[in-house]
Amino acid sequence: MEELLSREYFNDIYMPFLNATERYQLFYGGAGSGKSVFIASRIVADCFLGRNTLITRQVASRIRNSCFNEILKAVRRFDLMHCFDIKEGLISCKATGAQILFSGLDDADKLKSITPERGVITDIWIEEATETDYDSFKQLDKRLRGVSPHKKRMTLSFNPSDKSHWLYENYFKGREILRPVHKSENLIMLHSTYKDNRFLTEDDVAALENEKDAYYRSVYTLGLWEDTRGQVLDNVIFEDCSGKTFDTKTLRCGLDFGFSKDPSCAVLLSYDKQNKLIYVIKEMVLYSHTNDRLAEKLRIFSPNINIFCDSAEPKSIAELRRLGIRAFPVRKPKDARQFSLQWLKQHTIVADSGLSTFQKEIAGFRYTDKGDIKANAGDHLIDALRYALNSDMFYKKAFISN
Repeated sequence: MEELLSREYFNDIYMPFLNATERYQLFYGGAGSGKSVFIASRIVADCFLGRNTLITRQVASRIRNSCFNEILKAVRRFDLMHCFDIKEGLISCKATGAQILFSGLDDADKLKSITPERGVITDIWIEEATETDYDSFKQLDKRLRGVSPHKKRMTLSFNPSDKSHWLYENYFKGREILRPVHKSENLIMLHSTYKDNRFLTEDDVAALENEKDAYYRSVYTLGLWEDTRGQVLDNVIFEDCSGKTFDTKTLRCGLDFGFSKDPSCAVLLSYDKQNKLIYVIKEMVLYSHTNDRLAEKLRIFSPNINIFCDSAEPKSIAELRRLGIRAFPVRKPKDARQFSLQWLKQHTIVADSGLSTFQKEIAGFRYTDKGDIKANAGDHLIDALRYALNSDMFYKKAFISN
């Protein structure tokens, strides 16, 4: 085991954290800094100590091409393929019986039932933690329980996003975030950038250093938290809405169609017309869902509520209606996008702090230096928001087909 924990495999910045035992460990910063490679390598080495690790991302379908492959690369890098039994969604160490398990946070029932064959889960790694909502993080934290000779650890890796994110509010607000390392009794936070990764190629370094887009340079090259300057919708406030109740007459639902590369996205909101107040209550992000599966999820997400959809998908709307979903196309007059964004900016938008993907979209939805709009993190939920309120925006011009 000792021969694995050498500079041959690890960047110098991570060496002090190979045996760190703090319960909460945050590895954050720019792209290409080697965060994920370090964590995956540490997890493989920890198998020989008997540690069981659960690896999660918000969306299960993204795990195979990210975390799972990163673990396999680490096993091969150590030349240890003969020491592991590798199956889809499960990697077991032959020497100790320790296991590496994988699950998406979008499958709550499966997540609750996951347990290693021996002992308890001692470690959880949340990759791309800015995608994860606060409630999921708290539920995962509760999974770290039971008798074990090892101290339990929750490891999070991510590129910083917007300062309204719960991660910033909980761990960074009021601290000097430019310090490379922060330590307390139960917490480690390590900031790193591409400059800390000696394994990058010259082309990798050049691509990061030559980034011209201000947002991408700040978040992905420098690994910094962003503020709201330049945001198109700078009137969005994130707060805990779990205790609020809403009249069903105020509820609206919008749906933006997608499939594999781009997801199908829906939002459920409440609109208080008198006070010009919009509450964004729930989000739903679904990859590779056919219309019949989408309909099943929508019945639970927004029961008995009209769902306003992108009119560019008439066949999908017709199929959803055939499946019992009250789906309607939105009217898209000339300059509808610009008009709807200006309309939204005249309101106060309060979004639940657990809506991680919506937070990411809002943070990356920015004006360029030329005054154009760029969606750095996508705009599918923002489009769904616009669709949900289409009838309210256009009043008598709203279009609903029978």
